[in-house]
Amino acid sequence: MSIYRKIINICLSNEFPEMNKEDIENLLNIAIDEKVFPTIYSYIVDKIEIDDKFHNIFKDYKQKRADALVILKILDKKRKALEIDYLLLKGLGIENYYSKQNFRHFADLDICVPSEKEFWEIGNRLLEKDFNIYSTVNLCKNKDNNRIYGSARFESLYSSPLKGAELQIGRFPLTIKTFISWDILTYNQRNIFIDGVESKIPGPEVTFILNIGELLTRSGEFYLRDTLDIIEILNVKKLDIDFILKNIKKLNLYPALKILESLFYKYEIPLPPTLVQILKEFRFASKNVVIGHIIPFLKKQNELNLKNIYLLTIRKVTYFLNDRDKFLFYLRKIDEKNTPFEFFNNAIYIYFMKIHEHQGTYEWVNLNNDHLVITPIGTFLACMHALHSDEELDILTKQFEEKLRREVYV
Repeated sequence: MSIYRKIINICLSNEFPEMNKEDIENLLNIAIDEKVFPTIYSYIVDKIEIDDKFHNIFKDYKQKRADALVILKILDKKRKALEIDYLLLKGLGIENYYSKQNFRHFADLDICVPSEKEFWEIGNRLLEKDFNIYSTVNLCKNKDNNRIYGSARFESLYSSPLKGAELQIGRFPLTIKTFISWDILTYNQRNIFIDGVESKIPGPEVTFILNIGELLTRSGEFYLRDTLDIIEILNVKKLDIDFILKNIKKLNLYPALKILESLFYKYEIPLPPTLVQILKEFRFASKNVVIGHIIPFLKKQNELNLKNIYLLTIRKVTYFLNDRDKFLFYLRKIDEKNTPFEFFNNAIYIYFMKIHEHQGTYEWVNLNNDHLVITPIGTFLACMHALHSDEELDILTKQFEEKLRREVYV
């Protein structure tokens, strides 16, 4: 039996085979790499003496859970006080679908809200509670329904093993132009309790779709935890398979299914019967993400016109160069020649760099040819590539403060 199969059996059965200390510590190291350490540790800790490093790793994990609960309590209070809707996606919420009392590995919290109204409300509350916006906010607008979509990561001002909360508006993104919409995410949603704190999560059908959809975003980084999640989710009673099949077709997630199938083979784990049933429906679908997922998805959204293809191509190329610190001088020139508003209004994400704490009703403002956006969570510089230096942002902040002073005295 492979070491991976052995780890999965431990997670699913709570039965731990006899092993010596060296083999157990080897298993724990693999569990760390494969993102299932919390579960394996909790079974081992009372059975055999292990190195202190493993105790310290689990201590960090428990602190991460405590920090996550701080955020979940804020969300729960907001939900009850203002009737704000939200969903906790993937991660910690998947524990609800585990058959045993297993701890689920997670790095951050993924939260989705239905609209920008809830985004501003929750974001504002997190800022008041000693959280800060990490790096930039990424937003775009759909001109057909005039709604804003995007995300921001909020992290604690204090040292924490938790990588904050990623707050998504209206949908969960898969690629730069493909996504799972709010109306799908809310199917069969349910209230649960995590360590005594109430939260809301999608149903198991949507959680399955989210988990396989996320495989498209991973750039080759896959883990044994991915197979454990799928096994546990597909074991839920009265699963709506028709809903799953319908939305795999709707979202063109065929390449994600191929990735998932390959993971079970890689780890030498038998395919769950329900997964075999699902795979049979899409046996001859394309494995290529662009051909099998992105292009048919965009066709359904009526976004395969020349203008969108042109803007999307520019965005994809500049993302690639920006991520690799290539030709940054020319990217700055593109910033100067192309208004971010054009991309923003065509549902292509742009960066919002915070320059000031000034809050107000959502509004775009032109200041010396820079595009500023006043929002309920602060004032931002809208740009294509977020390449402005700290010195440039400081100058812009001073110019904005001068503008505010002039308006006060007008």
